[in-house]
Order: sequence, then structure tokens, then C-alpha cells
Amino acid sequence: MSYSIIPKIRNVDEYFLKYPKIQNRIRETHPEVCFCALSESPMIYSKKKRKGREERIHVLEKVFPLSREIYEKCLTEFKRKVVPKDDILDALAAAISAKFAHKNLISIPEEEQRDSKGIRMEIVYGRQ
Repeated sequence: MSYSIIPKIRNVDEYFLKYPKIQNRIRETHPEVCFCALSESPMIYSKKKRKGREERIHVLEKVFPLSREIYEKCLTEFKRKVVPKDDILDALAAAISAKFAHKNLISIPEEEQRDSKGIRMEIVYGRQ
């Protein structure tokens, strides 16, 4: 499943190696971590199913009321084979989480870790 993003990960790694200071400005997040932080509990339903998408929209609307409107606009603007429904929700979760990151950025793991090339290994999210 995640094999398809390996070339993109390599591109980012190469960029970090070429410009090491940029790692302080570009951080990695994960949408399910963002949803969990925003709702204060893990999601129950699969994001691929209607119940899961509704569950996630509900979480997003609590912290950003325009979430459903943005989601629905994206559904009409982009074809599903270009942008799947769950990818729209993932992007919204990351963007909304980033909104809170300037005040309260959380890193997993708490202690900084780097790989053998010196690239930071972490997932970050913002909490209200």
C-alpha cells in the first residue's frame, strides 16, 4: 500500500540531505494521528467507508466549521481517480492540525531521533 510513495520519500530525503536546515521547517505528519489528536481518541470506522468519512468530517467540523463545505467543494472540483475522498479528508486533517502547531506542536517520539543519514525521524501534529 505505501510502496507507491517510496519515490516521493526518497525525493524528500534527497532534499533534506542537500538542504539540512530545511528540516526545521518541513515536518512529517500522519492524518490518523491528527484525527486522533483532534478527537482525543482513535477513529472507529475505516476512512474508506461512508461511516468513517462522516466520523472524520464530524471531528474536523468541531474544530473548523467550514470542513464539510471544503470537503464537498473538493468532491465536485476533482475526479475521484485523481483525488480519492479519503485523501481530501487526510489533507484537511493535516492542515487543521498545522493550524494549532504554532502554539502546541507535539512530536512522536518526544526525544529527537535521526536515521543513519542524519534525517529526523518523527511524526508531528498540532493540538488545540
